[in-house]
Amino acid sequence: MSFSGNVTIGLALILFGTTPSLAQSALSLADAIARAMAADHILTARTSARDADRARADQARSRPNPELGLELENAFGTGPFGGTGSSELTADFSQRFELGGDRRARITEATAAIEVADATLSAAERALSERVTQDFVALLGAEQRLKVAESRVALTRRLLPTLRRRVEAGASPPVDVLRGEVAVRLAEIETTSAQATAASARRQLASNWRGDESDAAELVLDNCAVTKRRGRTVRNSRRPGRTAAVPCRSR
Repeated sequence: MSFSGNVTIGLALILFGTTPSLAQSALSLADAIARAMAADHILTARTSARDADRARADQARSRPNPELGLELENAFGTGPFGGTGSSELTADFSQRFELGGDRRARITEATAAIEVADATLSAAERALSERVTQDFVALLGAEQRLKVAESRVALTRRLLPTLRRRVEAGASPPVDVLRGEVAVRLAEIETTSAQATAASARRQLASNWRGDESDAAELVLDNCAVTKRRGRTVRNSRRPGRTAAVPCRSR
């Protein structure tokens, strides 16, 4: 393959985003919860403790193992006891039998410990899942409010030239232009505030797994994505290059 061919392929990979290092998939709610649970040290410790309790319960259900003992006497002595001809080997076998419900009590105690560990772990997982869900929904709402604010800016800016033409034609008083300019400025301020709120919401969501804002740059709900690209929020399908608005359907 020629050098120019390698360059062409390399440029194509960059432009179409097919290289693994450049590919960034949308973040779903399930992905966010999974990341948060994997990064939570307390949850990991509680999972390990629960697994240890299960191992102890398995051991508690086992019956005592039989014991075999060997004892060698008069080996490697001196004089008439030299060598191993006069040595004595004694073997004994013993089996401990549990009486009085000892095994049942041990199993009951181990089972209770597992139930407590499971309940504690489930409560921690549920609390973490609820927190991530709240942050995820908050970001979705912030992105939607940003989209509305940006639409309002675009609308007021489009109306301003029309107001100026009407004033020039004598169809409207000059104060209407001033009102239109104020409306544009207010919409721009609202958009700036919405952008800051959305950025804060992205950081809050990513903080659940100690990530950064870029980890929540694109959220996906069902088969649609809410994406932050070049200062604009667009809702699109998962197909590359598609930016047309499409309806999102809830499961």
